[in-house]
Amino acid sequence: MRSWQVIVLEYPDSVKDSILCFYNRLEDETKKCIAIFISNSRGTRTQPRLYKIDPSFHQAIESCLDNKILVIKNNKIFFKHELYRRTIEASLSPV
Repeated sequence: MRSWQVIVLEYPDSVKDSILCFYNRLEDETKKCIAIFISNSRGTRTQPRLYKIDPSFHQAIESCLDNKILVIKNNKIFFKHELYRRTIEASLSPV
């Protein structure tokens, strides 16, 4: 019988600080947009539901895509890197 080990990767604080520094320079609408995607690590369908959330997010989503924070795969929007999603998620205050 095989035993499996779970390896938890820890990233240096400097990497997390760099991500948060970039995030904190984003406009408020872009941050609100990112908060929507934080909760869904399996991706969010791009159409039509997304723009029904808030039509003003269109420009914020474009900004996230242009800055390579988010990417589109198979008609869904994901964080480009899971580390980015987790770091921002950990920094957000619970509602």
